[in-house]
Amino acid sequence: MNKTRATNKLGTICGRVASVMVTLLIVSTAQAQNGRGSGHAGEHGNSGSNHGGPHAAEASATLMFEEEGYDLETESAVAFDPEYGFTEETDFVFAYNADTDPHVRLFQEPDVWIAFFVDTAFDKVACNDVKHVSFTPNLIDEPVYSGDTIVLITADDNYYKIGNLVENEDFTVTFDYALMDCPQ
Repeated sequence: MNKTRATNKLGTICGRVASVMVTLLIVSTAQAQNGRGSGHAGEHGNSGSNHGGPHAAEASATLMFEEEGYDLETESAVAFDPEYGFTEETDFVFAYNADTDPHVRLFQEPDVWIAFFVDTAFDKVACNDVKHVSFTPNLIDEPVYSGDTIVLITADDNYYKIGNLVENEDFTVTFDYALMDCPQ
C-alpha cells in the first residue's frame, strides 16, 4: 500500500474517530465510575514503579502500517482492511498519519481497552502502575513516541504492554510487547 492510499484510509478511520472523541469526556466519566476511565496515565506518564508481579517474556514483532493487525494471544499478524474493520482475532493495528512525526498511532479493536503511558519506558510499566490508571475502549488518536508505552486489556481480559515502537523505512512498525501477569 502506498502512503497516499494509507493516508486516505486513515482519513476514513479518523473521521470515525472524531465522532467518538467528541463523546470521550462523557464516556470517560461514566467508565471511571465503573473502574476503567479515560485511558491516559497523566500528562507526563506515571511513577514507573516496577512492583506488582512478574511479567511474561518480552517479544518483538513488525507489522505493516494499516495492512496488518496483531493478535496478542496467538502472537501473530492478521490481515487487516480498514474498509471492513477489525476481525475477532485482531487486537490492534498501527495507523499512519502523514501530518505528524512520529506518524504511528495504535488503534485497538472495539472490545479492547487501552491506557496510554506518555513518556514512560516499556520496562518501567508494571502491574502496580496499571492499577492506578484509567482504561478506555475509545481510540486515542495521538502519535506514539518510542518512549511511550501502551497497555491493552484484550477481549480475553489479558493485560499486554506495547512499547519501543520504531517506524521503519519500508512502511512497517517494529514494537516490543509482553503479557503482564496482573491480578484481575
